[in-house]
Amino acid sequence: MSTHVLKPPKLRRYHILESISSKTFIPREYQVELLDTAREKNTIICLGTGTGKTFVAVMLIKELSHQIRDPITKGGKRTVLLAPTVPLVCQQAKVIRDCTDLTVGQYFGNELGSWSKERWLCEIERNQVIVLIPDLFKMILFHGFLPLSVINLIIFDECHRATGNHPYCEIMTCFDVCSSENQPQILGLSASLISRKCQPSRIELEIKRLETVLKASVETASELTALSKYGSKPKEYLVEFNSCLEDESVLASVMSNINSALVFLDNVNFVNDVDNSLSHPCKQPRRYLIEIAHVIIALGPWCALKATQLFIEEINVTLQSIYSEDHIRFLILARTVLLIIEVQFQTILNDCDLLTQLINKAPPKLQELLKILRDYKPVSVPSIETSSSVTSAEPSFSKELEKKCSTQITDANMQSENPPASVQSVASAKSENYDITCNKISKDDIKEKRFSKNNLTSEEGKSLCGLVFVHQRITAFLLSEWLSAVKEIHPDFSFLSPSYIIGHGKNNSGLKTILMGFQKQEEVLQKFRTRMYNLVVATSVVEEGMDIPKCNLVIRFDPPENFRAYIQSKGRARVNDSVYILMVKSSEKKSFIDTLCDFKAVEELLLIKCHKSDHGMEDPVLESNVDELIKPYMPVKEDGCAKVTLSSAIALVNRYCAKLPSDTFTRLTPKWYISEDYSSGCTPQFQCVLKLPINSPVKKSLVGPWMRSKQLAKMAVALKMCEELHKAGELDDNLLPTGKEAVKSEDLTIEDATDEDIKRDEDPRKGPGRPGTTKRRLYYFKK
Repeated sequence: MSTHVLKPPKLRRYHILESISSKTFIPREYQVELLDTAREKNTIICLGTGTGKTFVAVMLIKELSHQIRDPITKGGKRTVLLAPTVPLVCQQAKVIRDCTDLTVGQYFGNELGSWSKERWLCEIERNQVIVLIPDLFKMILFHGFLPLSVINLIIFDECHRATGNHPYCEIMTCFDVCSSENQPQILGLSASLISRKCQPSRIELEIKRLETVLKASVETASELTALSKYGSKPKEYLVEFNSCLEDESVLASVMSNINSALVFLDNVNFVNDVDNSLSHPCKQPRRYLIEIAHVIIALGPWCALKATQLFIEEINVTLQSIYSEDHIRFLILARTVLLIIEVQFQTILNDCDLLTQLINKAPPKLQELLKILRDYKPVSVPSIETSSSVTSAEPSFSKELEKKCSTQITDANMQSENPPASVQSVASAKSENYDITCNKISKDDIKEKRFSKNNLTSEEGKSLCGLVFVHQRITAFLLSEWLSAVKEIHPDFSFLSPSYIIGHGKNNSGLKTILMGFQKQEEVLQKFRTRMYNLVVATSVVEEGMDIPKCNLVIRFDPPENFRAYIQSKGRARVNDSVYILMVKSSEKKSFIDTLCDFKAVEELLLIKCHKSDHGMEDPVLESNVDELIKPYMPVKEDGCAKVTLSSAIALVNRYCAKLPSDTFTRLTPKWYISEDYSSGCTPQFQCVLKLPINSPVKKSLVGPWMRSKQLAKMAVALKMCEELHKAGELDDNLLPTGKEAVKSEDLTIEDATDEDIKRDEDPRKGPGRPGTTKRRLYYFKK
């Protein structure tokens, strides 16, 4: 009996060509370097969101996979990956399954805590890689179900959480009783080494503390390693809003009723002599009242009325199923207060039309949000004149922030006689137009940036793909509902397709009906990836690790609570020319700027403290005249024929390598190194040597000419290699690779292919199949 392995869908093929770099030779060299480091010692990798931390983890698992292929009873070991949330457990397990041939088990849920030792040993024996939440792994170790000596590698995802009594810290205490030669290797992954508010002067202490806890050293490029193609460098802006609300007399009466009820509930002395499994009878009523107070202040009358009605409906359902008299009494109290609030808000809104209810009666914060979103309206959507107060946004960043950022970072490095280049770049940010600058932006800037390129063929450059971050689950739900209602009533916002996503952990929300399970999360994320939704309101569950599309707009509706939240939410803005907007109340602007300056100082100083290498930071090249330095190569020197220039040569070499035969475990990349010559005076010269992958027919290494920069040296040797490839028959007269590209399905997305691409891809190739292609498919007997 033979088995047949299905090839990946052809629809996904051409995405690999879109991701081919034109600046440096693929794959990402900083990932390979970090992998080499992780092989040698315990390592904490700190890379920004979207820069490939998981790639390094998967490659390290592969490197050590020979240790885990045998059963434990025959001396085999196991690899453990710890992820702090259920979505991350499922996501990381799927990536490992897709990228390796290893058997992977994923574990989460309270019910697993009751499993016996025999059940766990059976699961661990059956699976070579174990992906689970840290609480379960802590239980396995603390109960002696599994010794550390049978584990070869532990990967801590979001390792910055290792503070205080977090399970990560408690797991590491088990290393104290395990001999050093039997201890597993450690790999930590994080988008930010600092998880809490930290003064710049304490950065080094925080990093050393994390290194001590995890018994590993930080080897990282940090968030600011200018990975221009792979990392995120969004433009940052600050949007102020006033806190004043209309109908303040009515709102004052509403808040007075809520406060009186809360004072009463706080002073209740209750002794439970009947059923210890029941919570305090005031707990849930108190949550309802606290959350409705928050909604009134933050989201205004329309959202408050909707939340009140949902709370009342939920209380009515609860009253039908609960048997405790005390719980019934206090729930009725909360319902009475909510009914009064409902009547008061209906009085405010009933005299208005729906447009006024939604927009004119909305608090200034929501109106500012609409101003921002309106600037992303497609050109095809006609504008109308209305009486609403929504006008185009003009977000700005105070010059005070720019000055303060520079001062903070400089002060933190006063002990350094020669400040690092990164500090100098911030100090001179204004003159160099560095991304950390705090310039003013106008609506014309946004529209020119988004709509001036009429030759764009991809909707990604035009259409909105945005995230709005909030603190509370109820805010995410109501904000999504409000945006949906605005979309229906105001034509300027008809292009919006909003939804929300929240966590499904312990219920700290008054409204239970909005809780979102894992399947619902995946449904929303899938629709967001396919652009059925173009705006998602989310809590912090999306900040860490979730696989979401690259966004061109990220809004912090509620300010980031700490450095981790700041850097990870900003990392979601990964499209070129993306925008990251922070909303702040006018009265809190000064303190917020102080906090933001600390974040930026930490961000810069992490770069100084961490490992530095090339990481794709290329020398500046004058794109306008670079092709004049060396003549283009033309196979046929006639008008209208193909040619490759200095600036396009690297991309062509990378495209050729992408088409070489390969499998999932092969990394096809050109090898190159730079020679430097400083003998000619003050101007250094650079020369690049390039060698293609081993399965290319062109075997020899090529030495390029001496050039004035490293980037030009790479371009020059790549141009020379293109000529050699054409002469060897590897490129045709149109300078296209003659072989079929190697495709890894896990790296591609289905929406990137056009109909024309699909038709071209399905055209049959003549001739015998080349090794590594589907035409040379082999069948074998499954053992």
